[in-house]
Amino acid sequence: MRPNRWLMAALVVGAMVVPQGIADAQDFNLNISGRTYTKWLWGNARREGSAYMYSDIPNDGAGDNGQFTEIELFFDANVSKYVEVHSRIHSRFNQNYWTNFGGFGGRTEGDTPCIAGDCGEYSPLSNQYIKLRGMTVLIHPGYSWLDEVLLGSNDMGGWDPWTVGQIRYIDRDNPSSIILRGSVADKKGSWRAQRLSLPKLWAGPGFNTGDYHSADGAYTGMLNLSPVDSFDAVVLYNWVNDMEIDPGDRDPDDGIDVRTRFRNTNLGLRLAYRPTDDIELRGNYYHSESKTNNGLGASYASFSPVIYGDLNDDVFKIAADFNNLGGSGFSIKGEYFDVGADYVAVLAARRETDLLLTEGWDAAFALPGPDNLRYSVYRDAQYLQGEALAQNIGWGGWDGTMQQVISLGVDNNITDFNEPVAQDIHGWKGLTVAPQFQSGDLTIQGEISLIDYNTNWQDAWGGADGSKYPTFEWFTGVGTFRPVFQPYQDRETQIYAVNLKYLAQVGRGLEITGKIKRIDDEDKRLTDPAQVPNIVPTVVGPADGYEATGFAWAPFDDVSDDDRNLDYMTYQ
Repeated sequence: MRPNRWLMAALVVGAMVVPQGIADAQDFNLNISGRTYTKWLWGNARREGSAYMYSDIPNDGAGDNGQFTEIELFFDANVSKYVEVHSRIHSRFNQNYWTNFGGFGGRTEGDTPCIAGDCGEYSPLSNQYIKLRGMTVLIHPGYSWLDEVLLGSNDMGGWDPWTVGQIRYIDRDNPSSIILRGSVADKKGSWRAQRLSLPKLWAGPGFNTGDYHSADGAYTGMLNLSPVDSFDAVVLYNWVNDMEIDPGDRDPDDGIDVRTRFRNTNLGLRLAYRPTDDIELRGNYYHSESKTNNGLGASYASFSPVIYGDLNDDVFKIAADFNNLGGSGFSIKGEYFDVGADYVAVLAARRETDLLLTEGWDAAFALPGPDNLRYSVYRDAQYLQGEALAQNIGWGGWDGTMQQVISLGVDNNITDFNEPVAQDIHGWKGLTVAPQFQSGDLTIQGEISLIDYNTNWQDAWGGADGSKYPTFEWFTGVGTFRPVFQPYQDRETQIYAVNLKYLAQVGRGLEITGKIKRIDDEDKRLTDPAQVPNIVPTVVGPADGYEATGFAWAPFDDVSDDDRNLDYMTYQ
């Protein structure tokens, strides 16, 4: 057997480290802690697919009834003054109903998906198994230029949600990286660098990174400078490299060549200036370049977190905050934003972050409410496989307002009505002004937002290469957090809101809130009369996932026939 030179080298290095580890053994300590979480759902929709009310994963199900328990254990160790180790194990939650009686019995999945715990011990969704969720090693080498080295699990936080965003909370230990962190200029600046193993489940064309994934990675650098207390500057760079084995290389003697399947580069600049304690001015600029290779499993797909082709685009954002002007209690914030339609950042935040000042749409308005059982998993689960598999969240949707993210892979899966919901903002451009007055226990805050769209076009899909845009559910613009692209669009939106909060001095305090909000959203869609003869309705039927045969949209003979004018009021 040929000796592995790399393995031998690793053993030699390990042998060199062991004596120091033994010498520092007295510094070692281990802390074990844990927590448990139990969830009760008592809804009157009487659904029992899973332990949450919404998912668009096929056959995942959703539910509003049941009791579920999970446990997680934390292991934290100080190996020495230079090394820390942190790990977490967690039980599965999805279909662990109390009525499963410990997860025994059940059936194999076969051709019928496991739902509501009916597969028992035969499915990881319901057999109460425990898995390793994260393992992180922190090294503090003590060098003046290098403060910390992280090896292993992390939540992708600390970068920038427009380029590399923090992962959703339930995935907080799933990404794995090598991260270096240090300081420069006598601690007036800091730097970070990472090599992230690219998530194969979603971080590429078609929500995957191809067959050869083990060498795929993202390389990120960030420099943060604060030469004076009133000024900050941050420069960011990220490069995503999704590779595949070269099918034309048939000679393994000199190694196997690779080719690029998908590549994505992001540059970012953030500036902040505070001339006084009450005033802050900020500017953000981001640039993206991306390229897909159709010949390596990255051909067009309607469900995809990236736009296809050889692209580049930009994002601009300028903001100003004026707080408590002259001690009057009056403050005002303003923001201008311009998000390119072809901007691509596959690792940007997908959820649980808010990129714009506007509170945007109300979450109750978002897909999939009860009227959206008409496409893919939303319709099929309800009508073809029974009520238990229904994916829609039900009447009222989510609570609160929608968060804005710059991701076609916006991820609202495994959520309940009281959790935040995000929507994609590709193509948004406009202005938001948000005044606020505070006096004692009373706070009044307003908003005016005027939004136009870089996705307004009359040359179908923005030009001859319009097939590059993922279409997702196809019904665009009303009641959906995706997609943002449609073949013809002439849209503008106005948002007006007044929020009131009063803390009454009753007992331990009684918070009284109120809200009035109006959204005017108009889309004339097709505006060129010459295009009307070309708009031929498509006939669809059961083979396309619909209940009956009919038109995908109604025939029309005038440009006004497809106009949409939505006036939306909220009283709360």
